[in-house]
Amino acid sequence: MTLVEVLAGSALLGILLVAIVVANARLTAQTRRAADHVEAAEAAEGLLQYLWMDRDAFPRTGGGDVPGHPGWSWRAMRIDNADVATLGGEAVSVEVFSPGESNQVPSARVELALPPAKKNRQGLDPNTATSNPAITRATAWQ
Repeated sequence: MTLVEVLAGSALLGILLVAIVVANARLTAQTRRAADHVEAAEAAEGLLQYLWMDRDAFPRTGGGDVPGHPGWSWRAMRIDNADVATLGGEAVSVEVFSPGESNQVPSARVELALPPAKKNRQGLDPNTATSNPAITRATAWQ
């Protein structure tokens, strides 16, 4: 073997090694993002199941911590939807945020068509975050 062949082989081996390291880093990052998406979907599903137990008190606005998912938070807000309004309902968006992403891009978002808000058992309007027992219950339930 000549020195040129050894240098060429070493260069090819170096290029191959760099490609493997870069591919591994991308795979690790993609795996982490996929795991976050799975947890966001699970968190959103669990939150919606819990809040849906008392449909009349389902929050139209507000937010808090996601029960059973430390560091995760959620936010509910009304959205404009002419089709839902025509039916007499309200469109609400529920967003779930991963730890450290509060008020940024949500990890999961679910839009719901809800019947018009009713007064709950305590006579409070669930349209306001401060008077909604479901928000307090969801925040405290952990």
